Amino acid sequence: MAYNVFTIVLAAASVLSIATNMNATSGVRSTNPESRRIFRAQAIFCWSYPIASILRIGGIGIITYRFDLSCTATAVLYNFVVPLLLGIIYWLGAGTFNDKTMLFSGTWMMLLSWSTILLGIPAGYLAMAIVDGGGLLVAAIVSAVLTHHNALTSTENLLQGHQA
Repeated sequence: MAYNVFTIVLAAASVLSIATNMNATSGVRSTNPESRRIFRAQAIFCWSYPIASILRIGGIGIITYRFDLSCTATAVLYNFVVPLLLGIIYWLGAGTFNDKTMLFSGTWMMLLSWSTILLGIPAGYLAMAIVDGGGLLVAAIVSAVLTHHNALTSTENLLQGHQA
């Protein structure tokens, strides 16, 4: 039952993510080479996580089978690799797009990837659920506030420039 719920939620999140990205980028065209480079970098970045996820799941499955790992060892390995890989992807995004929120999120996730190894099961799951998800929630709120603040500042600067 839990696997079915997880699969449905993951599929819904994937569809929502694809729809959001397609909606945000539809109609965006430019002849500027720099814009095309940025758009290509964004496309590569957006595809990195789903491709890495498929390879990660397959790799952990092969490791589990080949080395006859227990369910607990597999769970700890999976919960270590998932946030570590996601943190690395966030770091690459931070470097590509000069985004401090992604840098914070990536660092946060890589540090917390160790929680399952150090805390074990089920405390590691609890730490990942509360602290990892909570950290991303804080990052999203900070990013939204900064984006809103920057938009207001830009608008004020625009209006001041127009009045001069």
